[in-house]
Amino acid sequence: MGLKEMLFGKKNPGNAESKGNAAGTGNSGCAGNAVNAGNSGAPGAGEFSYGVEDVFRLNDSPDRIVVGHVYGRINKGDAIYISNPGEDHAEVVLGIASDLLINTTNVATAENTTVSIRVENGSNCLLKTGTVIHSRGASVGDVHNAYINALGEGYISFKRMELKQEEYDRMSVTDIVELFRLYLGYCKENANDPSNKITARQKEISNTFANLICSKVLASKEIYVLMSKRTGEAAMMSHTYQAENGSYVTAPPDLLIVTRAYADVWKRNYDPSKYDFLEVVNGPDGNGIYNFLGNAFYVNGACGVRVIYENMSIGAQMFVPPPEYKDVPEIQIPVTNPDLERWLLLIGQLTPPADEKENNLLSILYSHLFRELGNAKFLVPMKFDSDPGEADSEGKITLKKDTRMSLATRPGKNGRSSVMMYTDWKKLRMYYKEEDGWSGMIQTIAEVIETFDCAINVTDHREAGVYIDKQTYETNILKK
Repeated sequence: MGLKEMLFGKKNPGNAESKGNAAGTGNSGCAGNAVNAGNSGAPGAGEFSYGVEDVFRLNDSPDRIVVGHVYGRINKGDAIYISNPGEDHAEVVLGIASDLLINTTNVATAENTTVSIRVENGSNCLLKTGTVIHSRGASVGDVHNAYINALGEGYISFKRMELKQEEYDRMSVTDIVELFRLYLGYCKENANDPSNKITARQKEISNTFANLICSKVLASKEIYVLMSKRTGEAAMMSHTYQAENGSYVTAPPDLLIVTRAYADVWKRNYDPSKYDFLEVVNGPDGNGIYNFLGNAFYVNGACGVRVIYENMSIGAQMFVPPPEYKDVPEIQIPVTNPDLERWLLLIGQLTPPADEKENNLLSILYSHLFRELGNAKFLVPMKFDSDPGEADSEGKITLKKDTRMSLATRPGKNGRSSVMMYTDWKKLRMYYKEEDGWSGMIQTIAEVIETFDCAINVTDHREAGVYIDKQTYETNILKK
């Protein structure tokens, strides 16, 4: 079985795993859009698509020779449309196929075969492995199929994954993720072949691609992050499964990010009443994506990033190293609870359980949450009725006589009051502003539960918080 048949199926190479086709936007046509390849088969009558597997320069000529496989029929002299489906900002360019060659023979037409195309003035457009040349009426699915085929054939079959740095440099994030996905599929199919030199390099290639994905994501103009409308934060992607010994294991939750090239289609995969995609831009300083991910990892508790596909996970520390507080006085270390926050957000984004299976899953997640609640240190909003004065070098304040301190409380359950508690400064500042005199006091649940119930992370998104009364504390947290 050839690479095409093995990775993609005989008639339907490539699949972007979406639920519908994406139309082109503006003047960009197919460029920058992912698609559900479906079972589209060959292009319609009079239409063609062609994935570029390699590009060659010509001496003293702006033309370029490209090599690939045409699906449908192309004629010498045809007007062609040149797309780069994996690029976030590429436009479709109109060109001319001035010559066709099969092997070394000039031909007037080529149909469903490997053919070299001379692209007139090809130096003026982006031609690379994965570029798609197609007719005006080619469907988005056919264009995407040709794109995926070209990556697999060009880089795996032809170049045997022996790539130069300049080839990596020309790839977009989408190109790299799609090629990595194809490569892993190839390795799985050939796992029992000890003589296969491509699969023998799997660890080396995987490390290279993971680092490439990280660097290119961080350098992107923008990314799109799956957000939970229930929590107002980035969605936590996780899975709980039963191990062989009967115990349940919850995979560390990740974020899901997609590129602009695929964003419109990926939106169709998620219920719009529950989820949305947030555009995160890098901005003028180039740190917007880095800062967003750092907050998601080390404040909200995400453990990694799933890039486009849910099985394409990369650990948090490869994107952003953890903050280093080795020589920082304890009083200056910001309060965060990522080990707790991840479970708050994961539980908060779930709708009420519909059956016993979902209820058991929720119980497992709550067991993780209760374990962390007992260890967490929270910020309780507080303010003084007069200026308390400056803190000393250790952050301590000596209060003046008769100075009164107010805590943020509200009526709770069963006649008790509840005190507001927050896992980090960002959430506290959503309501309790510094300009209004609010500061924060560090407390554990154990230190306040005799007097107050605990209302944790009360914001506009109530599902992102939790209410702990004394009975819940004694029954579920104290015993942990």
